[in-house]
Amino acid sequence: MAGGRRRAAARDGERAPAAGEAGAAFEVVERRAHGRMLLRFTGGVLAGRTVVAFPDDECRDEVERFLSPSQRAERLLLSLLDDEQTRSWRAAGTFTVGTSQGVVELGHLSNLRFWPGSGEPEVRLCVVPHGRGLPLADVWVNLLLMLRDDPAHFFGVANWFRPGEGTWHPPPVPGVTVSPRDGSGAAARCLDLRVGDPHGPARRAASR
Repeated sequence: MAGGRRRAAARDGERAPAAGEAGAAFEVVERRAHGRMLLRFTGGVLAGRTVVAFPDDECRDEVERFLSPSQRAERLLLSLLDDEQTRSWRAAGTFTVGTSQGVVELGHLSNLRFWPGSGEPEVRLCVVPHGRGLPLADVWVNLLLMLRDDPAHFFGVANWFRPGEGTWHPPPVPGVTVSPRDGSGAAARCLDLRVGDPHGPARRAASR
């Protein structure tokens, strides 16, 4: 954690205005040796979790300096997974996330398996984070945090198809009780594609 951000929480129990890009508030729980701090997040998607903050020079060790963006993204993703999700990710490159609407499997780009909690048959989803050139693990971090913090938004923009049908449909997703949202932007890239289209993400859906 950057020293400037850490100094924003200057006194024990003081709430800092932001922590990183997620904009999550935190408080200092305990000050430790060598400039380390135990922090508890009090807002945002990490609310209730505790982390140990290190000084910049300690974080940037020899290993950290030479990590590629993909390796850094992988480390971040693993830090957000529970034990079962971690085992699944390492064994198969996928993991499941439970939501109020059902269970979503992350790991296949533009071909997310979804089992609605309502008992509807399985469907495949496409939700694409904004931005280009993201390491793949960063894509899963984005979608994981959205499913945890704002599942209504995730399902409200998700495009879908039923295995065997081969045509993408806009929201609403069958078996989901949230209202569809504006599908413009990155999520709309999944629309107007047929499974097997060699120019779109649906090609991957057809191959699995």
